[in-house]
Amino acid sequence: MLDSFLLCGAASTPPEPIELRAGPLHLLFEPQTGMIRRICYGEIEIWRGLYAAVRDHNWGTVTPRLFNLKTNIKDDAFEISFDVECKQDDIDFLWHGVLQGTNEGLIEYQFQGVARSNFQRNRIGFCLLHPPQCAGAFCELEHVDGSRKTTQFPKDIAPHQPFFNLHSISHEFASGQWAQAIFEGDVFETEDQRNWTDASFKTYCTPLDLPFPIEVKTGDVVEQKVTLSLDFDMPLTDSIRQQWRSTTQPKESKPIVIEIASQNAFSLPAIGLCMASHGEPLTENEIARLRLLNLSHLRADLKFNTNWQAKLQQASHEAKALNIQLELALHLPREAKDVLHEVIKALEENDASIARFLIFSQGEKVTSEATARVAREVLGSHGAPIVGGTDFYFTEINRQHPPLDLLDGICFSITPQVHIFDDLSLMENLEMQATVVENAQRLFGLPIHISPVTFKKRGNPDATGAELQMLPDELPPDVDLRQMSLFGAAWTLGSLKTLCEAGAASLTYYETTGMKGVMQQENAASHSQFPAPPGTVFPLFYALQIGEDSRGEIFEAKSSSPSQVIALHIWDGAQFYLWIANLTAIKQNVRFRGRYRKAYLSILNSDTVLQTMNLERFMGSEWQSINLKTGLLSLPPYALARLSLPW
Repeated sequence: MLDSFLLCGAASTPPEPIELRAGPLHLLFEPQTGMIRRICYGEIEIWRGLYAAVRDHNWGTVTPRLFNLKTNIKDDAFEISFDVECKQDDIDFLWHGVLQGTNEGLIEYQFQGVARSNFQRNRIGFCLLHPPQCAGAFCELEHVDGSRKTTQFPKDIAPHQPFFNLHSISHEFASGQWAQAIFEGDVFETEDQRNWTDASFKTYCTPLDLPFPIEVKTGDVVEQKVTLSLDFDMPLTDSIRQQWRSTTQPKESKPIVIEIASQNAFSLPAIGLCMASHGEPLTENEIARLRLLNLSHLRADLKFNTNWQAKLQQASHEAKALNIQLELALHLPREAKDVLHEVIKALEENDASIARFLIFSQGEKVTSEATARVAREVLGSHGAPIVGGTDFYFTEINRQHPPLDLLDGICFSITPQVHIFDDLSLMENLEMQATVVENAQRLFGLPIHISPVTFKKRGNPDATGAELQMLPDELPPDVDLRQMSLFGAAWTLGSLKTLCEAGAASLTYYETTGMKGVMQQENAASHSQFPAPPGTVFPLFYALQIGEDSRGEIFEAKSSSPSQVIALHIWDGAQFYLWIANLTAIKQNVRFRGRYRKAYLSILNSDTVLQTMNLERFMGSEWQSINLKTGLLSLPPYALARLSLPW
């Protein structure tokens, strides 16, 4: 059982998706969720996904339970029906889905639902995802009043909804080739989900300018339909048939090529962790292990309605023990000047070394001019950079710009789980982390600090009511089992690769210890839903151990298929290293190209993952020799490999 948790963060793996064809279109159907994904024409992805969701009063998605699945699948057509039960707290909603695909390339998805209880909802119904490659693509909108408009998907991340009041949307997915989506049963609109690092544009039911939440009463019925089609006459040629077979039929994938270069170096960002939110101080063993990560800073959040002085004292002590600086996040009251003077005094008393101040204020999603001005007035003489922005998502500063003339940098947090939560979506979202950094750099022209990166949301800035009460055996809502898994390690290295190469000035990840940390506490109590033994190191610990010196440099390493395998090439001042991660749930074979002839290999995979939980044992294991000119590196699902490169 523990092996399964360590591999993918779950006690069991979900059922394999079902491959379907509708004439020239091919797609995947997930029998666990009812979602269809990767609707493609040949190798061209036209839509990323289509699914239905029940979202509660705080925008939480109610977990679906699919049953009564019936399938009639032919070579180029299909019909699938099923029932879905959505139950959570006072929510009890049942819906029936019918999914049909024809050999003419038409896909129709019907949703018929009924409420079996009274509850508050923000949305019920369909969401259609267009892939991020649509950025800049031409599209034609048909509004609910029958009017039409020709426009484009936004290239830069749109702060607000680009499309409203939709009955249909057609887009050009290749030169002169269009596809159409028609919506029935509600009014739809589109948002740019890249704001939250989702790899999609989402067209959803129920416009946000309508009141929410609203009450759903027992017996209320919701009916919707989405129809997808190619908006041109495209025959199913032998070439397209072959492309479909090559992209859907199970096979041993061809080797992925990693090209290793030694030019175009740039500085490694400052990398740190957050203090553990459980509040317990680090033990000597935990400190010794964390030192191996060669961190740059430790983030401490001071909220002034608590005993912040004691937390600052603990944070200063832990930072000194780790020989690093503090990233001090100040969540200020509205009248902040006196509090800031107290902070300066406390910093002097604790002899605290500060990497930067992150300035936030109660009641503000984005650092305001007034907050930044008083912070500059009081903290400016300290000498540490004053950074503002948001403690939430990029979307907040995209919609409301902070006062740039009063700040030394811009900050925002990243989590891959705002809208959708499966493994594939989390890996798809990695590329969008670079997109938000690049957009922030263009908008603000200041150093960009990502703080923190977490698997789950730390809070809900858009909540409209109280959160649900946890049961005793439930995981807290901000904890994800993938924190302790190989999946988590591969995702973390993918995030590091993306954000480092995008040019972020600093990165802050996770916590030091605990269920949201890089290792379990030495004195952790057992938890049936998070079976990490006390004192064990999580695989993602090793993904963060990317060099012997936090002042290292990054060199080029290009993957021929970066959605499947990524590589991070680092010079740490004494040695070149190449980190490689398999981002998929299937084995990948890797070949190398570049000036290096040999390397020494250490690997985290399903065979070694239990060993990695014992840091001292794993660190003492022998490195394997590998011939980079002729050798083939086999990476099991979510494996992480570290290569030491002679120079």
